[in-house]
Amino acid sequence: MLAATQQNNIVGFAAFSEGEGNLYLDYVFVDPDYRRSGIAGKLLEAVSNSYFQDSKGCFQLKNPNMELIGLLLKLNYSFKVN
Repeated sequence: MLAATQQNNIVGFAAFSEGEGNLYLDYVFVDPDYRRSGIAGKLLEAVSNSYFQDSKGCFQLKNPNMELIGLLLKLNYSFKVN
């Protein structure tokens, strides 16, 4: 899990797990008061940079929703829905 903080408060997180050579993106959450400020994109970038060899790997989605899919498309990330 990776958390984003502002003024010592957690304002968002990305939960992910590894298995069978894949990176599973379980959840991405940002506090409603901090949405639309780039936090989710920065969380995805940090997860991607720490896991994938190339700059944009393919996320496996366990719990897809339209907001997450839209964000991944906007940021040009590849994904598969399990």
